[in-house]
Amino acid sequence: MSVPKARLLDLLKVQCRIFSTTFNPERLRMGNKVLRQRLRGPALVDYYPKRVGTYKDLTRAYPEFETWDDDEEERLEDIQVAKARGKGRPKKKTTKDEAAWPSSDSLTYSGGFHNLKCDPAAEYPSSITPNGTVRWSQSRLDDDSGLHHAIDKDSTRARGTLEVGFPNVDWSALQAVYGWAALQYQAWARGTLFVSTQGSKGKTALVPVALYSDQVLELWIDDTPHFGGDFYSSRRAPLVLWLTPGSHLLELRLIRDVRSMGGAWRVEPVIKVTLEARELRGPNAGAPLLGIADDGDGIRSSVLPDLLEDIGRVSSNLGSVALRNDHLEWISVWDISSTDSPSADIFCFVEDVFEISLLQRLGPIRLAPGQTRPVPFAIKLKKKNDFRSNSLPTLSIIIEFAIGDVDGEEQNNERLNAVHTFTLRKVTSMYEPHKITFLHPSGIVSYAVLRPPAQNATCAHAPKRDDAEKIPILLNLHGAGLEADSPQVAHTLDPLPRLCAWALFPTGVTPWSSDDWHNWGFADVEAAIAAIPTWTENADWNGPAADLDRWLVSGHSNGGQGVWFALTHRPDKIIAATPVSGYLSIDAYVPYTLRMEMDPSMTHNLRAALNDYKHEMLVENVAGIPILQQHGSGDDNVPVYHSRRMHELIGRTGIHSEYFELDGAPHWFDGVMTTNRLSAFYEKHLDGAFTISQVPEQFAIMIANPGSMGSKGGIVVDQLMSPDQYVLESLELASKADESF
Repeated sequence: MSVPKARLLDLLKVQCRIFSTTFNPERLRMGNKVLRQRLRGPALVDYYPKRVGTYKDLTRAYPEFETWDDDEEERLEDIQVAKARGKGRPKKKTTKDEAAWPSSDSLTYSGGFHNLKCDPAAEYPSSITPNGTVRWSQSRLDDDSGLHHAIDKDSTRARGTLEVGFPNVDWSALQAVYGWAALQYQAWARGTLFVSTQGSKGKTALVPVALYSDQVLELWIDDTPHFGGDFYSSRRAPLVLWLTPGSHLLELRLIRDVRSMGGAWRVEPVIKVTLEARELRGPNAGAPLLGIADDGDGIRSSVLPDLLEDIGRVSSNLGSVALRNDHLEWISVWDISSTDSPSADIFCFVEDVFEISLLQRLGPIRLAPGQTRPVPFAIKLKKKNDFRSNSLPTLSIIIEFAIGDVDGEEQNNERLNAVHTFTLRKVTSMYEPHKITFLHPSGIVSYAVLRPPAQNATCAHAPKRDDAEKIPILLNLHGAGLEADSPQVAHTLDPLPRLCAWALFPTGVTPWSSDDWHNWGFADVEAAIAAIPTWTENADWNGPAADLDRWLVSGHSNGGQGVWFALTHRPDKIIAATPVSGYLSIDAYVPYTLRMEMDPSMTHNLRAALNDYKHEMLVENVAGIPILQQHGSGDDNVPVYHSRRMHELIGRTGIHSEYFELDGAPHWFDGVMTTNRLSAFYEKHLDGAFTISQVPEQFAIMIANPGSMGSKGGIVVDQLMSPDQYVLESLELASKADESF
């Protein structure tokens, strides 16, 4: 039966809308051919001959002669007259304090903080302080006990806490009008870093110092800017400096950020930063070379798999260590291997168990002076072992490196070795939550916590797909500031041990899930999902396989916001979702109300860049997916308004969702992810047919960024005609009984 022409035209029209092409079935002359032609401006300019013999040509040819150009002199005179009237060209920005965004720092208009002298009588304008002015004040670093402490100048380590606040500001009045946006402000601090001469070769010898700067956005040392303090307190990559003994000027740019430091109600919002300077010393008090990055308290930065006692194997075959170049020259890492001889205090001889090798790559891994960089390597178990003894298994590695810039080519520089030993965490059974490692799309090694389905899992209706029994994945996205292997996250679902699902707890690369479970963080989620088949192969798993395309997504707080991202960007892979105490979007959580003023066109660019993360604008994409929201009415971290608002927005589109509040419940409490309603929801949608939720015959796709958007109803949008605008496409699925389609 032939297809009616009208149906073909409707299909062509939808195709043109999706792929941003011109719908022109009548083949009319629309001028597109002319618009696509190359511009004629350059050809017209080249048509006219170049002017020669001008005054400028004469001046350049005969600089020893004095010439007079009436037109040029008249132009210079006009410029001087315009400047005298205040109408001259703006001064070109040449210094740090005259950066591209001068309005972001009010002190820029007073000459910049670095040019100001500490004068208690000086006043500077401020829009939030009484009388509209702010003055200098003095504060002292506190030690870890909270007592004022004069730091020992002869020690090799100094650590203190600086707390900055402005108690004279009426924060309650500002917050009553502007909400949490009123609690965000910035300040500057100036102090001194003293480097002792103890252990150095002289007063002019350079001393390597690792500077940890928790919750500092920007810092200057001796008038040298070092943008990028450790604002989220990861303590993985301290700033490595080579300083001469003596005093050094230290200036800090401080930012009060609600999402990082928390909201407050009837409490003064203060900025609390931690500074730690630690002198780096090598053997015999010499200069160090290549070290393992640590948090300053001896906990080294590494990503390693767990060891499963019941099967005598590691959970994954990838690991990573963060190497830090403490040298003044470039360092090239050529190889990573296992040790050849056991340590005296190691019960499990590592040379008989593990084989370590650097992941294949072209050329060495290069580290700039002071750079910290994760280096991935492969872990191979030579033979199955019994690790059920009381001793902890260790992993010793040899790092082969050379000093000097090799430009990617092997040279005759002396090869040096560094030996480091790590302890692997043991897990009794592979059915318990344990760490697995995998490659993130960026090339770094990341990890997630995996809990396979229990042997007695309730899978009464588990279907077979591709001639194999497959069950869905239960994703649990953690909140801000938490590691996935922490007990609070990894054991969230322990009250529900018999769920018919593969429970997966991604880390999102960082405790803050990178960019809040968006592009960078969600790529980690999908990489963790893709790593499950590798785990089943290594573990000789004979239970039900994981259905990589069927997810039940849950999450708390920032993870709840990540659930909204998954719902609106991967709708075809989600069978159900439970956002718990999650916020709508970054803009809705802490609005940009009190940010500095800017041109409307720049404001448009900023907000358009966040279109992809405003989930409240993308609710049409969740049609057909069962959703259960839970929020405590006493939540003082994420206001309950966010869940109420999203429930209302979903209802406006005609989509059904469930929502319930826990009367008086706080933001977090033990069992928040396994309440009775949530537990029943998990069991209902996990022990079922596991089919993708039914897409309505008539539905819509809201697109903000095709690059991060998956399919909806099997339809993928390739590109938009206007990338800075939302696009809503209404679609209708043809009935199977319609034979003419």
